[in-house]
Amino acid sequence: MKWTRPRTGAAKRPRTADLFSGAGLPSGGFQAAGFNVTYGAESDARAVATFNLNHGGVGEQRDVKRPRTDIRCEVITAGPPCTGF
Repeated sequence: MKWTRPRTGAAKRPRTADLFSGAGLPSGGFQAAGFNVTYGAESDARAVATFNLNHGGVGEQRDVKRPRTDIRCEVITAGPPCTGF
């Protein structure tokens, strides 16, 4: 991922990408604050399916140790993996 300068203009909300996204709770908070959720990466297929329901299909099942280089955003969020319980 590459950091980009914040965009200007009221119609251009800041973009965020979520690593270890889970079902997308951190992204939901950013979305509520006016950000545009543009990407989510998660290794668990069930969590990706839920993330996509919550955020318009922008999530993918992916190992975040092999990052994509074509994602553009102003903010990167990351939730550390939860331990099983």
